[in-house]
Amino acid sequence: MEGERDLRGNHSLRDPLMPASIEGLLKSAQFTINIIMEYVERNENAVSPIDRTKRYIENHISEEISMDDIARNVHLTPDYLTRIFKREVGTSINRYIVNRRIDIAKKLLLDMDNSIGEIAFEVGYCNYSSFYKIFRKMAGMSPQEYKNMHRSMSYSKSG
Repeated sequence: MEGERDLRGNHSLRDPLMPASIEGLLKSAQFTINIIMEYVERNENAVSPIDRTKRYIENHISEEISMDDIARNVHLTPDYLTRIFKREVGTSINRYIVNRRIDIAKKLLLDMDNSIGEIAFEVGYCNYSSFYKIFRKMAGMSPQEYKNMHRSMSYSKSG
């Protein structure tokens, strides 16, 4: 055959320009593409848009967080992200952000000697009165009352 050589003469592969060789190359390329696509899909699905949204919020909790910024980061439209977040988490993204900020503030109030204003800033509130109102609404007491109550509880347990 023309594209092959005998055992004495070297290799016995078909000429790469022969139709059978091109078909084999195409099959090999398609197989490789399928493996790559499966890998990409597995890795994209490993971190869901909800998990990426939560991670973005955690990493930017001390900043002003807009829905557009979050959606752009997770590569979804704001409307679609809002719908799937509410469906999967059971609360709106804005409510989730407020809850996370207040939860973190509660921990900081107990663990830090920083002022309440500094803690408010640390969890993304530029305005102390906004932080105070939201904290009071969520915790049922002011930040200072929360701090005093929990500190006195920890002193009575240790004493």
